[in-house]
Amino acid sequence: MTYARPAIFCALYALLASGSVSAETPYVGIAIGAAQARATTPRGITNGEYRASDALLVGQRFSRYLAAELEYVDLQPTASTIQGQFSIDTATVAQHGPAVFAVASLPVGPVDIGLKLGVAYLQSTTHYVAPGLMCIIGFPDCQHQTLHERSTHLAGGIISSWTLNKLQLRTSYERFSVSGTHSNLISAGAAWHF
Repeated sequence: MTYARPAIFCALYALLASGSVSAETPYVGIAIGAAQARATTPRGITNGEYRASDALLVGQRFSRYLAAELEYVDLQPTASTIQGQFSIDTATVAQHGPAVFAVASLPVGPVDIGLKLGVAYLQSTTHYVAPGLMCIIGFPDCQHQTLHERSTHLAGGIISSWTLNKLQLRTSYERFSVSGTHSNLISAGAAWHF
């Protein structure tokens, strides 16, 4: 997408030049959770199981309601299968890379509920095996294919957080898409506000 790189640059500039904005606090954090990937193979879409994954983040709060985050996600390889007429396709998907988000929060009692919207620049590696009938008889797994792709796409999510002094406990759901592969990350983590 041609608009994605300027959007990343503007978001990074806003994040790094936040001293000129009446910002509340910068923060750093980590999230640990589980990721699931759905990959498109020649015979259809696979549904993967959840695997342990993690994310590191730095952010800047501009007010109680608005923040910007730079996040590095590492979605561990997720294996999945799809039943074909004569075979079973298998696919393994792994993704990692940076994502930039704008975060809008709404206080609901002691908890903040928020939406994340941004862009992710992910390296996606998809390895799939789509055996034909002859492959099954003679050479199992004879139709291997590995795709490496780095691309920029929209990403989004929902976040809930609870802040105690400088420590913020967070739970989130995030969704990433890279050319036919869709990944979901459900995580819990903590952020420290300076």
